[in-house]
Amino acid sequence: MYQYGFIDPINDYVFNSLFGFPKCKMLLIDFLNSILKLKNNNCIIDLKYTNNEKTFNDKNINVIAETKSNQFINIVVQINKRGDMGKRSLYYASDVILHSLSKTAPFKDIPNFIMINILNYNIINQSLAYLEYNSNEEDEEDDEEDEDEDDEENEDDEEDDEEDDEEDDEEDEEDDEEDEDEDDEENEDDEEDKEDEKNDNEEEINNKEMNNKEMNNNKKVNENNIEKRKRKEEDIKEYKKSLNERCHSIYTLKEKSSNKEEIYKNAIEFHFIEIRKFREKENIKKLQKKQYRWIKFLINPEAFIDSKKKVFQKAIRILTKLGNDRSFYPYYYQKEKDNRDYISAIEEEFKEGYKEAYEKAFKEAYEKAFKEAYEKAFEEGIKEEFEKVRSERKRKSDIKITLKMFKKGKKLDEVKEFKLLSDNETDILYNFLYDENTNSSINMLATNLNFDKNALKEILDSFEIHYNDKGKKRKT
Repeated sequence: MYQYGFIDPINDYVFNSLFGFPKCKMLLIDFLNSILKLKNNNCIIDLKYTNNEKTFNDKNINVIAETKSNQFINIVVQINKRGDMGKRSLYYASDVILHSLSKTAPFKDIPNFIMINILNYNIINQSLAYLEYNSNEEDEEDDEEDEDEDDEENEDDEEDDEEDDEEDDEEDEEDDEEDEDEDDEENEDDEEDKEDEKNDNEEEINNKEMNNKEMNNNKKVNENNIEKRKRKEEDIKEYKKSLNERCHSIYTLKEKSSNKEEIYKNAIEFHFIEIRKFREKENIKKLQKKQYRWIKFLINPEAFIDSKKKVFQKAIRILTKLGNDRSFYPYYYQKEKDNRDYISAIEEEFKEGYKEAYEKAFKEAYEKAFKEAYEKAFEEGIKEEFEKVRSERKRKSDIKITLKMFKKGKKLDEVKEFKLLSDNETDILYNFLYDENTNSSINMLATNLNFDKNALKEILDSFEIHYNDKGKKRKT
């Protein structure tokens, strides 16, 4: 026997050997009850495998689970798949649901469906924040247009009412004039003069009130717009933070305006569990929760060697046996190799498309981020100053990306091909990082690059690159 030790449970073959066969039923039941937080009558007490081939495989685990209340649930578990996971899960769910109903059975007999995706990479990241809030911004613009249309209609109605009132006033005045005594013509003229003067005064007062009201409305609109922008920026910041902290995402079918499942209650659920996020410092405490004890096992099975729970004792035995199984290990090794080859292929594609993606992302991000500021600067006559700020921010981004490529191991000639900086400036950054003869002076680097020293320090700190500042070496 060869002692290979604990092999990685997140490998497709290992995971399916732990949970994908009827002899491992008790492990999968405990896994599902924990992850899905099923309790009382909703707790799973038995399940039936629908793809129980007795061979090593990396296919999905399909089961029909039975709860205490005799409810049946279609559950699919897949691990480590890559590419378009959202659409992939939807496609697979439609196939499972389609084949879960016989031709003669009514639709009400379709079991509820749960799909659990366990991913060893991040799929839900900060890029979703831009898409989400960009969509919301368009909706807000539509709402504002509708409000403007309503205001215009109200203004038209008010104008019509004013015209009707004026016509009524004229008719009343004519009637009064006809009823007056012809002998009092001189008094009549005096009264008309007074009336005209009174109307002129009233009109002037009304105009002032309307102007004041319009100014107040404009001021209020501007204040509301500023407040909305502030709230929006805060919401985006908070949303991005929540995306990083959310390790387990659950999607269902809901009515859009009420955000309730209503007629699709418990009908379908998609779970995305991102293992990498659980490893982050801010999320690692979540592994202590009962719900995620199996995720902790997948990340660190050694921590369960002395566990007193039967399910984990059995899981450790299976894992140890697999690590010593000479017939199994080639499957495991090949899968690990496939994963490494996949990562290498992705890095090659990244290299080929890096410049194009960078230019596109830079253009989109900067055009959106600076649109409002640019318009305001143009109106205030400081376009030249704004362009200077924009140029400095782009230069800062170019320096940061150049350093990032060096830190990822790209060669000098490869980095120069992107032409983010001049060849001379690229050489300066390269020598600063790798030339042992340089004194790592931040002052000299800032002078050579003709770039702000404090901004340069911020970039170097973000990559934990050491430098000398006034003779004192930065600690890393």
